[in-house]
Amino acid sequence: KAICSLSDDEQPLVFIPGEFSDKQFLKTVISEVSKAKSEVCLKDLCPEDKRRIANLIEELARVSEEKEESVRRLKDEQGNFECKIQQLEQQNQIIAQERESILSKQADSCNV
Repeated sequence: KAICSLSDDEQPLVFIPGEFSDKQFLKTVISEVSKAKSEVCLKDLCPEDKRRIANLIEELARVSEEKEESVRRLKDEQGNFECKIQQLEQQNQIIAQERESILSKQADSCNV
């Protein structure tokens, strides 16, 4: 693995007890982090990190496409299920009407 070399200015701060107070050290770290955030850009990264970012972007695009496809399939399936439920409800209604008709005919035949 390639290691990105850091200049002296880019080396991380190390806390040495007694040299700074905790507050001073914290202020220095915050200042350095803020400075680093404003100065770092893609061109400053080593090739390995650039490749990692490219791979992450490709993975994000792939996952986004998969999500869109999954959502589309889910909506299709939901529509199919809703249609099937409607058909089953209609069949259930027909069966209930037929049952009532049979029970009515049976009651009429018993009354004769």
